Amino acid sequence: MKKLALTLGITSILLTNTCLAVDEKINFQGITGAVNTPSANTLQPGSFNFFYSKPVERGNRYLDNHSFVYSFGLYDFLEVSGRNASYSSDLGKGSDLSANIKLKASFIPKDWFSLAIGSQDLGGAANNYGADYVVLSKSLFDDSLSISAGVAKSDSLLGRMNGEFGSIRYQPFEWLQLQADYDAADTHTGLVFSTPLAWLNNQAQFNASIITSSSNEDLTDNVSYGIGFTLPMGSSIPTSLAHSSEYEIQQSNAARTQVQVLSGQQENRLFEQLKSFKQGLIDFGLEDISVGYDVNNKVFVRATTLSTFGRNRLDAVGYILGTLVNEVTASKESQFVLEITENGLVAESYSGQFAQYHAFLQQTSTSTGLRVIKGGQSQTANVNWIGEQKQNSSWFKPRITLSPDVNSTVGTEVGVLDFSVALAARLELDLWSGATFSSKYLKQFYETKDFKDGYILANSRQNSGLYELGLHQSWTLPFNIFNMTSVGRYRENWNYISHEAYWASQSGRNIFQLKLGRYELDKFESQIDCITFYKVCREAKAWEEANTPKERDVAVASYKHYVPEYDLLLRAEAGQFWQADTGFTLQLERQFGDTTVRLRYKNTDAESGVNNEFIGLSFSVPLTPRKDYNFKHVTLRGENKWTYGIDTLIGKNHNRLTPGTADIAYVSTRNLANIYFNNFRSGQAYLERNKARLIDAYLTFKDQ
Repeated sequence: MKKLALTLGITSILLTNTCLAVDEKINFQGITGAVNTPSANTLQPGSFNFFYSKPVERGNRYLDNHSFVYSFGLYDFLEVSGRNASYSSDLGKGSDLSANIKLKASFIPKDWFSLAIGSQDLGGAANNYGADYVVLSKSLFDDSLSISAGVAKSDSLLGRMNGEFGSIRYQPFEWLQLQADYDAADTHTGLVFSTPLAWLNNQAQFNASIITSSSNEDLTDNVSYGIGFTLPMGSSIPTSLAHSSEYEIQQSNAARTQVQVLSGQQENRLFEQLKSFKQGLIDFGLEDISVGYDVNNKVFVRATTLSTFGRNRLDAVGYILGTLVNEVTASKESQFVLEITENGLVAESYSGQFAQYHAFLQQTSTSTGLRVIKGGQSQTANVNWIGEQKQNSSWFKPRITLSPDVNSTVGTEVGVLDFSVALAARLELDLWSGATFSSKYLKQFYETKDFKDGYILANSRQNSGLYELGLHQSWTLPFNIFNMTSVGRYRENWNYISHEAYWASQSGRNIFQLKLGRYELDKFESQIDCITFYKVCREAKAWEEANTPKERDVAVASYKHYVPEYDLLLRAEAGQFWQADTGFTLQLERQFGDTTVRLRYKNTDAESGVNNEFIGLSFSVPLTPRKDYNFKHVTLRGENKWTYGIDTLIGKNHNRLTPGTADIAYVSTRNLANIYFNNFRSGQAYLERNKARLIDAYLTFKDQ
């Protein structure tokens, strides 16, 4: 307690000096706050934090175990994190996976106070340190001092967070924060050291925490410390359209005169400009290029963009339209239509006026003037096309995608983290309109101990060889209902036929999907590792084969709603899934540029009738540049949406390995959303929410 008084005394002296606002740091419990208690504030929106610390609360002691926490700031009012706490100092002895969530009252003015509610260790197996709390925080002295107080109820055998708690934090320098708290059982003081943001170009920050004193002897007998880092999610693509000199586009010196009917001279000039524009798109690497015009000076452009801008379609739209309005002379009223095609089908079209879009690029208008329509606009009967249509064909041009393939278990009684890693190579070849051949090959090259032969997870290790093989045919029905039927080989040993249907409103806010599939086992492979010389082994394998399903049916319907105000996708899915489990899932998907963070809840009944509930946290990141390597005869790229996530059982008193739940059985990324709908990021609403990306794409790629 003397150290605590000394710390508070030093704090009172330092308050007379120049200081900074208190930064929110992840603490030893995996939430933002002081040493062992939460504050009412959240992690900065759009940031990711990883934090490792020891010791860990276990029963009525703090033991020299390990804690791994990864946290996401989704909004200024929502923070979520996953925590994996080991059972012992040996990382191979199992661990407990759980989740934390904090919700801040955003309607309270910041200069009043902050109020938040939260829950710790959702889904923990024993849940011996789960806690629910309400906390209030107040900032003083230009936000350099933060005081928090709250009340909580917990299952902690130590009494931590089971009653009233409070904390004080002070930040005299950017690199130093002083902390002191009372967690309803013990008092602690601590220090947090952080690297100045300028050191890493404001893109990352490393931090280290240490408990300097505690009334609990377990925390003072050994060094209690934590280390971590914070990174921004997504890219640096701007979201604000405020005027900035870096966005100024040079006006074309050519006169822009109103033209109702083109004269011979005007038509010749337009023809030459569009010819040059078209060649520029081909040289850039875009495919299936068609460019033309009609007698009213209306310009039509068609292009396939997935092989060049696979990460986000808006980059293609921004580059093409920016180039068009800055290279082609047109009257004020002249219009354009851009149709984005994929595999011969028009996925989405954009129409607007030259003058309006040019003003948008110059930042003299915040409106793009673009109208987004699903499918084509069917107004090309009288178009004069420049040269051949669909130049730089995408048909029979291989697209090769390389990415890691990871099988893993996290926070089980087997271990803290076990994984097997393979290199996945996916080949796609467009054959004719709507038709694509695809295959996926795996080369397994590394695994942890429990995935090695003779250990418990050996049969979950990937096999090197052909993993998927398929032929896919897409087509559209009236009302812009997209369909895709597929046949082939799935997950090494299953022959299948599947069908997917997709409909989205013009705004992109409402999406309905249906997935149907029939799978038949072609080759049985035993999951029992034993010596067949022994009769008991042969009998066990024979029983396993007799009781293994030889057929599987998948039937899942889903609804998705996009909320552009928050760049949020709400998802609900229900039906029969891959493991013959039936039930539903709910997901909240927050987008940060091309990075996605997803919260999910799954509730399904296994074929045996056992109900399983999971909560999970996953993220998707692009493993490829914004512009892919699209060469003349082949496209080479990384995964545009590589996903990794973890789930934890809730409502159970164990964390044993549980078979996959709510698996829709998609074939890699060969689905309608990925191919034609920009991974659920299409329509008028998405464009308006992310229109700054149009300018950024043009400025980034216009000189390439």
